[in-house]
Amino acid sequence: MIKRIAPVIVALGFAGCGKKAEDKPAPAASAGTPEAARPEAARPEAAKPEAPSPAGDELDVAKLQVTASGWEGTYNKILRTWTYEKYTPGKDDTNEPNRVTFGVLPSDAPSALDDYATKLGEKDFQDFGYRYSAIAEKTKLADGWLITGTVQGEASDPAEPGFVMLRELGGTKLRCKSETVTSDKIRSEGIALCKSVKR
Repeated sequence: MIKRIAPVIVALGFAGCGKKAEDKPAPAASAGTPEAARPEAARPEAAKPEAPSPAGDELDVAKLQVTASGWEGTYNKILRTWTYEKYTPGKDDTNEPNRVTFGVLPSDAPSALDDYATKLGEKDFQDFGYRYSAIAEKTKLADGWLITGTVQGEASDPAEPGFVMLRELGGTKLRCKSETVTSDKIRSEGIALCKSVKR
């Protein structure tokens, strides 16, 4: 049709006749001395920043587990999405591709079932150049929802089955959708693949 010292240069002073200046202890910093102006030895050791706790949108998509018999998966590090493909016999002895993708729900996409279903009717909302010409079914799941329908590009293009599923895993909303499926049977396999995704 988917997660951004300065070196400290120690100057050595020399006396007028070329002799090394006597080492002197670092002066004690007064209460009003700015931290950055204190000699290195007099500064208290900076506390190490704590590692940030994982937020909901920091789900490690790369490590998600899937049951996908007959489907081959590829992970895109840039987009943080998985694409699963399966080829099935087509016309004229050709093999036709079927693709299902999943990743974190985009921040600008609605998460409510009815709102998302409405947006699917808009061209380019979910996939560039495509829209859902019909919604067949909207189903609530224990951890999200499922929408099935018919996907179409240009009016002259053949329509095909489509689906999109939203699931919440560990506080993260994960979207799984068809990019192209050639039959209702393959769509059912794609839906089963999406339901199998786990941490």
